[in-house]
Amino acid sequence: MTASIGEGKFMGLWSGKAHLGQVGGHVALVQDSFIRPSDTDQYAIGDAITDSVSAATALEWTVGRVRGGTGIIATALLIMGSAQATKLDSHLLIFSATPTVPHDNDAPAITDAEALTLVGVVDFGGTPDITNPASGVLGNVVYAQRSLDIVFECAATSKKLYGFLIAQNTYTPVTVETFAVTLGVLQD
Repeated sequence: MTASIGEGKFMGLWSGKAHLGQVGGHVALVQDSFIRPSDTDQYAIGDAITDSVSAATALEWTVGRVRGGTGIIATALLIMGSAQATKLDSHLLIFSATPTVPHDNDAPAITDAEALTLVGVVDFGGTPDITNPASGVLGNVVYAQRSLDIVFECAATSKKLYGFLIAQNTYTPVTVETFAVTLGVLQD
């Protein structure tokens, strides 16, 4: 099936059998957050930013309307509970199955099987869209990505996607800094 410009972007493409042609007929705004460890260890380029130095867990979002659901991630927000002088530049890796999440400040070692479940990467560049200029934990920053068009399909028995952040610059966090990631999703 092909869609013309007049039919709307992606209309009819990637839609499931029960709702053929209804991609975007349902919308979800989903958020997950974590608090990073109680340290101020600087991140190097390629280090994971997670919730633990010994038992890290993935961010997870219920994005499917049904198990095995499909759709499009249209927007993403990264909200950080501090405003450091050097702003974080990071990537959010999004998977359709739970990946092995690296410990905080460790480099990820994504397996071939995990790479096959990667549905997209969101770039949260080094310049925030909104900044509360108070320093450290008194401030906060928000990074917004629009028009992402990341197509996803949840695992057959799941409605969820999973992810974690990776630093793309050297960043010195504050202790127990809060990170929240919100996805805007067009559901099939």
